[in-house]
Amino acid sequence: MLFRSEEIRQELVDRFGPVPEPVQNFLEIATLRIMAKSKDIKMLRRKGREVEIQVAGKLPADLHQRMRGMKFRRINDHTVRLNIERGSLMELHGLLSSI
Repeated sequence: MLFRSEEIRQELVDRFGPVPEPVQNFLEIATLRIMAKSKDIKMLRRKGREVEIQVAGKLPADLHQRMRGMKFRRINDHTVRLNIERGSLMELHGLLSSI
């Protein structure tokens, strides 16, 4: 199911040429929502340059090791805040993959 947005993007490229950035962002956000749902994430919200993620269970104990190089702060056992550059959905994708 996660690869469905990539299939859709490729279909759009085949039919219409290069995908505009807003459409690319839309597809990436759809992928992130699917990932979030599959990881039992209760809340995913962006506040300026930070994204706050709250999971139903506990965050992995080794989250710091999994997320080397990313700027994030563990708020409690269920919540983490990631400092992302404006428009950088790839960092959020990396964080969701690590949870």
